[in-house]
Amino acid sequence: MPSDIQVYLEERWDGRWQLVLPMIKTIGFDDENPRQDWLNDTTYLTGFYPQDVYSEYNPPLWELFGVAGRFPSGLRGLPAVCCTEIKNHFISFGTEAFDEHCLPCTEFRDAVAALPHDDKEARRLLEQIAGLGKLEEMRLILWFSQ
Repeated sequence: MPSDIQVYLEERWDGRWQLVLPMIKTIGFDDENPRQDWLNDTTYLTGFYPQDVYSEYNPPLWELFGVAGRFPSGLRGLPAVCCTEIKNHFISFGTEAFDEHCLPCTEFRDAVAALPHDDKEARRLLEQIAGLGKLEEMRLILWFSQ
């Protein structure tokens, strides 16, 4: 299973998907010569990137996102319509990004509630997300990278 996960949160607002958490300035980004910010032929740094809601290595919690197993199936991919900030950040990963998935926050809530045991990290993440808006109007956008 991959070791890096990026999980972002967006919310439907006035019929459009918008980033929930703020954008963060990339330290060391070369504004004067952006070509210096390319890491390889397809991957590059951007001047700003969206703050993730989760990025820890925890495969059991990843199962609650619906991406369990060495070869996950049933992935929904990157939504055709998502906020520009997340879409642009995804593009900057080039061929390093894979196994894209999206999950309504209500499905994440239901997966946490269905656990046969108390998972403090999952509960903490759910509480954090619920504190940022209405679960019914938010979704998680995620992918793995090398």
